[in-house]
Amino acid sequence: MRLKKQAINIDDRLDKAFHLFVIGRHDSLFVMKDDEIVGLLIFSDVYERVSEIMKECGIGS
Repeated sequence: MRLKKQAINIDDRLDKAFHLFVIGRHDSLFVMKDDEIVGLLIFSDVYERVSEIMKECGIGS
């Protein structure tokens, strides 16, 4: 199914979403629960969370 390359499971980790964004060059990914689309994750959501995590590390501060 082609949709699998543009989708993550609702329980997937952030690193899987980031990988699909980078490798698949997608701007958004469908969020699936079983075989149903339950949401849409956009790259800026992931970027924001990664930025938060990096700031919490305190590197460069």
